[in-house]
Amino acid sequence: MWHVPRFIAVKLVSTLLVFGAVIPVYQAERMTGSGQAATFQQFEHGFMIAIGDSVEVYPYGKKDQLNYHLAFAFSKKDIALLADSLTANLPPTHDYQPTGDFGKLWSNSLPIMQDLGWAITPPIAYTADAGVAAGYFRSLPVGEFSVKTNAASLDGGSDSVDFPLLNGGVLRAGQMIWRYVSPFSGNGVPQPCGAQRIQFESGSYAVLLEGTLAKAGCTAVVFLVKAAAQQRMTIFLFDEQGPIIGAVAAPDGTNIQTPRDETLADFILPATGDYSIQLRPDFSEPEPLVKDKYQSQAFQYRYYTLLVVIR
Repeated sequence: MWHVPRFIAVKLVSTLLVFGAVIPVYQAERMTGSGQAATFQQFEHGFMIAIGDSVEVYPYGKKDQLNYHLAFAFSKKDIALLADSLTANLPPTHDYQPTGDFGKLWSNSLPIMQDLGWAITPPIAYTADAGVAAGYFRSLPVGEFSVKTNAASLDGGSDSVDFPLLNGGVLRAGQMIWRYVSPFSGNGVPQPCGAQRIQFESGSYAVLLEGTLAKAGCTAVVFLVKAAAQQRMTIFLFDEQGPIIGAVAAPDGTNIQTPRDETLADFILPATGDYSIQLRPDFSEPEPLVKDKYQSQAFQYRYYTLLVVIR
């Protein structure tokens, strides 16, 4: 049930991030598929992927009644009919205004603009491994992580939803549920206790990692991130099968948190030094009175994925 957090850095090369794609495995699932040209961009509250005939939008704050994250697939043919509509406002320090298909979709639909916020990385061109294995996979330009979704119809259907446009029209999208997966998910090794340093490779902007916390034993973990004053840091925390409490502190111990959806903190760094991210499991909810062996075991653990972006 235990697994060590894996640190995965993303390297910035000029204005693009280019990586070798790795075929991910999630527990017994193995993705099979060929490389496909794709573009990725991280936003303040989600991300976009352009692949094949579609542009997929992954807002962190959209969930269904079962608490699954929702994503939306739009046809590139429909996006091509939209007008270029740049916003009058300039993006915040160290952020970007989306361009191309991402920009058309983002600037013409107020819900998408509000759900995602500004882009926090440039667009990233890469070769994605895309395949099918009990779901649909697209590898990300973030180490060995992928997103796994169900199918989505781009030409209408029961899974379709309409997004209002600023011109009064609507844009149809296929609705999906999704999650992050990596080759390491489900590995059974102990979670190390104490402080652990997150190392960014030279020229990199992001680290994505996963880990497990328990009700007994190692009940908390602290990650240290060394950064310089006036950089901007955004920290995303995703929990599965139960809540995890996160806290972020500046080098002088001051608590810094600006939570929204899965965004744990987003701020301009006030000083140079070590910033700490502490995670601890929340077991305040009572265990089910009637549960099977698996539920009883699963309740003792909390699984998380942590994404740290510095730019």
